[in-house]
Amino acid sequence: MYFIFSFLGKQFVQKGSSGKVTVPKTSQNEKKDIKILFAKGDDGNFKIGKPCVKGNIDYSILKECVKGKKIEVFKKKRRKRFKKRQGHRQQYSTIAINSVKI
Repeated sequence: MYFIFSFLGKQFVQKGSSGKVTVPKTSQNEKKDIKILFAKGDDGNFKIGKPCVKGNIDYSILKECVKGKKIEVFKKKRRKRFKKRQGHRQQYSTIAINSVKI
């Protein structure tokens, strides 16, 4: 399965029935619906909406919160003795799609 959907103002492309999305921390196995589905595809079928495919996705958020790769931010102003070093790791949650209703 292949999905393109919008959730919390961001668009995600997902292959298979589970994947990573950037969502705030939620309770374990919380079930929600994704209302905006742009495209859905199987082996031979592929539906693209204009702009959306009618239907929604029933999914559950698993409590597996993982941190992404560390990004290092380094700022420097020459001849001013100013250096600032900062790091950031984005947190991801894993979602599992249960069913698609179209």
